[in-house]
Amino acid sequence: MRSILVAAASILWATSAQSVAAEPAQVSSNAPCLLNFGATGPQTTDDRVNKVWSTIDHIVSTSITSILTGDGYAVRHHEGTAQGHDQRLAEAIEQMHETGCAKALQVGRNWHNHDGIMDLSFAVLIFHVDAQRKGASTQYSVAGDYSKTYDFHLDKEQLGALSPSAIAKQIATDIEASKVLEPMKVASAPATEH
Repeated sequence: MRSILVAAASILWATSAQSVAAEPAQVSSNAPCLLNFGATGPQTTDDRVNKVWSTIDHIVSTSITSILTGDGYAVRHHEGTAQGHDQRLAEAIEQMHETGCAKALQVGRNWHNHDGIMDLSFAVLIFHVDAQRKGASTQYSVAGDYSKTYDFHLDKEQLGALSPSAIAKQIATDIEASKVLEPMKVASAPATEH
């Protein structure tokens, strides 16, 4: 566990100077938008490890928002705080309603350490919510619009060189290439360097 903490801390140190700065697209209040609901992953029993992973998740998530807004997409950022799948989904639906965003982005992170090799994955999902009135209540169902998983098999040296900002750049590039966000393009912003 200690080697994971040291390697993850070195990732944070290496990427702290690599923040992605982009001028956000001008978003009108009635434009369709994407709600970036943040990145999340499993918790451990070690609070130090959880804090490192939380920071990595934050870097990935905010970098994706920065890249997409810099490229002219209407993106609202909200770091989800609810724990558990059903609670996070309920919070995402509430935030989509409050922001008027038609789609949401969730990045899930998972990792397993075995024999000195870390299997790390980021699962990206863009979804929308369909609402159906049934009498006095409303039932919600989630429909996926885009998904992709990024798998990394890393030894200690490779883990130390892994860049959350680079992962975010690849995720944003792939999302843009999929054209799923074309309705959220609000400005002809110059493309950011990926």
